[in-house]
Amino acid sequence: MANLRYGFSGEVVEIAPATPVAEVNAALARSNVIVFLRSGTYSGDLDFSGSNVTLFGEGPQGGTVTINGNVTVNGSGNRLRGARILGDLSLMGSSAGITYSRVGGAIAVSGSGAVLLNNGFCGAATISGSGLLALGNAGLQPIAPPAGGC
Repeated sequence: MANLRYGFSGEVVEIAPATPVAEVNAALARSNVIVFLRSGTYSGDLDFSGSNVTLFGEGPQGGTVTINGNVTVNGSGNRLRGARILGDLSLMGSSAGITYSRVGGAIAVSGSGAVLLNNGFCGAATISGSGLLALGNAGLQPIAPPAGGC
């Protein structure tokens, strides 16, 4: 059994789909912040450059937030939960986590200590980082990609 814990401390920033991508990235560049994405589609590439940033997509397990772009996670201790990413996902920072999300493009994990839990991956997966914990991820061997797509 895996122990999944979101340590919450810091300011909560609510973002709406009409928010310019530069403002979304400015929130993701801060540290020790929780970014809450309201339901809808967000267009543009997102870059987590801060540390200890948690991005939550609205909904009990997400599913109501779509990111029409690529997502890059650079800082350490960053987490993403409950989003549908139509582009690629790159986890380069250490101790990054993605849960209850779907990725339509490729996923690349090069940071150490990443956690992938109950996701759907439809593109190619490249894992080069050490200490990966991956449970229940459709699209990562030996589990087939999601039948309904991403």
